[in-house]
Amino acid sequence: MTEKNIPLFTISVVARIVGVQPRALRLYEEIGIITPSRREKGHRLYTQEEVERLIWVRNMATTHGVNLAGIKFILDLMERLRIELSDFEEIRINMKGERK
Repeated sequence: MTEKNIPLFTISVVARIVGVQPRALRLYEEIGIITPSRREKGHRLYTQEEVERLIWVRNMATTHGVNLAGIKFILDLMERLRIELSDFEEIRINMKGERK
C-alpha cells in the first residue's frame, strides 16, 4: 500500500479540503465515484488519492459544468482505458520475451 492509499482523512476534513458539504461526499459514494474505507463503527476514512479525485470531480463540475452522471462516465472510461493500456503493455512485454 502506497502512502497515497492509506485511509487517513475523516469526512469533515475532506469536505473542508474539497470545498463541499459532507452530504455531497456521501452522494459521490452512493453513485460510485469514490469508495472510502470504514472504521469499525462505520465512520468513513478517505485516502490522499480519493481527496485528489474529489478535487478533480469538483473542478469538472464547477469549472467545466459536467454533471455527476458525466463525471461517473468519464471516470469509468478512464479506468477501462487504464486496464486496456495495462493489458496492452503486458502483451507487448510478453511478445518481446518470445522474440529472444
